[in-house]
Amino acid sequence: MPLLYHVFLSYKREDALMMRRIRGDLLREGVIVWTDEGIEAGTDSWKIAIEQAIESSHCLLVILTPRVKTSKWVREEISYAEKHGKQVYAVLAEGDEKTSIPFGMTDLQFTDIRTRYENFIDVLIPALCQYVGVVPLSEQRQALEEWERLLNQKEQDLIQKERQLDQLQIEFEQFLVEREHFQHLKRQFEIEKHDFEQAQNDYQQRYDTMSILLQQQQAEIKSLKSNIQELEHVNNQQQQTIAQQKTTLNQQQAEIETLRTERQNWQRSQKMKPLRPMNPFDWAKLLWWILLDPQKWVTYRQAQGKSNFAVEDEPTGIWLANTLAWLPLFWLTLGVAMNNLPIVYRSAEFIRYAVFVMPVVWLFTVFLSFRRSDSSIL
Repeated sequence: MPLLYHVFLSYKREDALMMRRIRGDLLREGVIVWTDEGIEAGTDSWKIAIEQAIESSHCLLVILTPRVKTSKWVREEISYAEKHGKQVYAVLAEGDEKTSIPFGMTDLQFTDIRTRYENFIDVLIPALCQYVGVVPLSEQRQALEEWERLLNQKEQDLIQKERQLDQLQIEFEQFLVEREHFQHLKRQFEIEKHDFEQAQNDYQQRYDTMSILLQQQQAEIKSLKSNIQELEHVNNQQQQTIAQQKTTLNQQQAEIETLRTERQNWQRSQKMKPLRPMNPFDWAKLLWWILLDPQKWVTYRQAQGKSNFAVEDEPTGIWLANTLAWLPLFWLTLGVAMNNLPIVYRSAEFIRYAVFVMPVVWLFTVFLSFRRSDSSIL
């Protein structure tokens, strides 16, 4: 017989409220439950329906209460299920093991829901569902919620992936542009590389040519250095000769310059007239030479054949020296005599004699100077 029901629910009619609660929780979890509610108990049809329901169920669940212990039909249902190999589950709803478990079923495993009904939901329902091969609806709802959450997450991820895909598309387009630019740069680089290699080859050829020319020039430079050394040796000899010739030339130029100076002095001496001792103009000329143009005085003495350049050895110089010595005193005395200069003590007779005596004294000093120099006035 095919299994049409998951659980056959065995109970006492007085425990209908608990039965409905348990049945409702089983139905909410997707478990197909069979009960005799709505069938008149004790009739032949009821018995036949119970037999067919037990045979068509995976297992039997009995609600244990003190009233079940005295129920003949509950014991019959349990025995009939065991004979057909059905798994028997039990929940202790009221009483205790002594007052609620029928005789001969003390070793029956049960779930205690007297103080905590959640034991039935948390423990027994998952065991029943696992036995009959049913996934509880609560788990299905949780799984559905989890699937919905995952679906939403996947949708969000999909949206994010689409955004990322759009971004990747943009980046890919940029990459294509950059790739095209890179290829363009690569082509330019290849062209420049080819030009560079060509230029490098040309440079290498020029370098080889220049190396050959450089070697030739180095050989020429060595030859030139040898020639330069020879020329420097010759140049040193020539410079020494030139230095000697310059020394000789300087000596000759000095001699020429001396002769030229002597010639100029001779020419000047030929042009110079002898100074006249009695000529006051010659006195002024001599004074000019001594103070402002000594070279003319030297030339004059050389022209006269004199090696001494002292003024007192020249007759004109003697007259000039004595005149310069006595002239200020003469003019001073003359000024006093003419009453042009005031004095504290003045004697007219003395002044008169002094004016006449002073020229005589002047001439006498001149005479003595000539005698000392052994020179003639004329």
